[in-house]
Amino acid sequence: MPESVDLDTARVFLELDELDPEEAARVTVNDQYAGGFIGKPFRLDVTRHLRHGENTVKIEPFAPKSVKMVVLAEEREGN
Repeated sequence: MPESVDLDTARVFLELDELDPEEAARVTVNDQYAGGFIGKPFRLDVTRHLRHGENTVKIEPFAPKSVKMVVLAEEREGN
């Protein structure tokens, strides 16, 4: 995760377009269980499991065709 992302105020979601052959998966981030998917939408908040720098994300038992991380910066009062 880039240093420019403030993990105290932002929310980071893991998003998948599709899972095959099943629409179910277990997600671990940095060897910690982060949650999972059973059907759509394939979106999971992984913020509390991330750290700055390199992170390891595992999606099991089937690898998705594409994965992206979406960062939503929260507005602070007075900005």
